[in-house]
Amino acid sequence: MKALTRATLLLIPLLLASGCDSSSNTAHPAGPGTISSRADAARSLPTPASYAETCRLVGSWCLPTTGRIPRELRRPLRLPELALGRGPVQPLIAASGGEQTRGIVPFQRWSGGGHWWSVKTLWFSHPRYRGPVFIRGRRVGGSDQIVFGERPTLVDPQLPPTRTVNGRDGWREWPGATFIRHFGCYAWQVDGTSFSSLIVFKAVKAQGH
Repeated sequence: MKALTRATLLLIPLLLASGCDSSSNTAHPAGPGTISSRADAARSLPTPASYAETCRLVGSWCLPTTGRIPRELRRPLRLPELALGRGPVQPLIAASGGEQTRGIVPFQRWSGGGHWWSVKTLWFSHPRYRGPVFIRGRRVGGSDQIVFGERPTLVDPQLPPTRTVNGRDGWREWPGATFIRHFGCYAWQVDGTSFSSLIVFKAVKAQGH
């Protein structure tokens, strides 16, 4: 990864700031079907209990590996009204037409069907952090879960402290997308052994979709 690209990766996540406020916490249906059926679809997806299971479910992230998950990785969820995450593990959002400087991210209808909405998301880890990563995503003020993978595959991935399939020069990368059923305000909680960070964004419908 070139130096310029690295700098860009470090800067872009800092723009995911204040698109949500107290009036934005109500989710809006993002497609046909009942709210309960769309929420149940996310809850029926696997929640990995090990590094090996995460790597098996999304082969482009990591090679199957073993190892004990550190206790400090499993911190309680602490979703806020509003927060800006700063940490060594961050997402790079590939979206246009939104107001990412205000934390507003446009989602497109996923071409694979199933009433999912998605935005390409590359998670990356700075070379200074080589430990495991635990990522959870929820709707602020609600129970909807963010789904991860190159297709809607799993929730709450547990990423091992090993080299990734993608990335080089010490950078680790986990490509894929963020999948949701409803528009509204969401938060990622990203936990490592030495840090815990929050990133809040507002999911809106992309123009033309």
